[in-house]
Amino acid sequence: MARNKRPDDDPKSRRGIPMSTKIAICQEYEKNPFLKLHELCAKFNVKSKSTIGKIIKDKEDFLILALTNSNKDAKRQITLPFPVLEERMVDWFEDYREHRSTDERLTDKMIGEQAQKIANELRYTNFSASMGWVYNFKKRHGIQLKEFQPPSEPPSGAFDHRKAQENLEKISVFIHDTARNLERARKALEELASMHKNAIDAMTIQTQAGQSSNS
Repeated sequence: MARNKRPDDDPKSRRGIPMSTKIAICQEYEKNPFLKLHELCAKFNVKSKSTIGKIIKDKEDFLILALTNSNKDAKRQITLPFPVLEERMVDWFEDYREHRSTDERLTDKMIGEQAQKIANELRYTNFSASMGWVYNFKKRHGIQLKEFQPPSEPPSGAFDHRKAQENLEKISVFIHDTARNLERARKALEELASMHKNAIDAMTIQTQAGQSSNS
């Protein structure tokens, strides 16, 4: 016996929703994540809560789509819920990227705190700089935190190529200086040996001369 299909199971219920409506649903949920599925159904005239749930599950894709040229019709109809805050956050980020020190680290917490600060200045009482908002902000503007991390020191016990190279250079200088000093010492010893030989030869000549005169 064939199972009766519920409205939630009908793929047409999702295919019939315009892209602009899907993006609007995601944007509304992004602005107010405490909305119930049935409330979204009523607001956007969607019969199936399951359909709403599946759209929200893919909300990141729909929101990104609204900000690209891949769907111009959707882009014309959709705007960010807090455009002034978004613009000021972009300005802040660009200024941070230009003037930050090399040992300063950018974190999600810093982005969220700055967003909340701007929202308070703008008196946005319905804005919350949640981790979800921070994630979406980074995704919208292609921000990768790994680009803003200070250079890390090698872990303890790890081979440090830079220090090894410095040590090799020091050893090379030491060997060069030692070889030069040894060469100087060798020449000094040769001079001493020559002086010693000359002194012995002189003494021998004097002795022989004395013996000849006595004879």
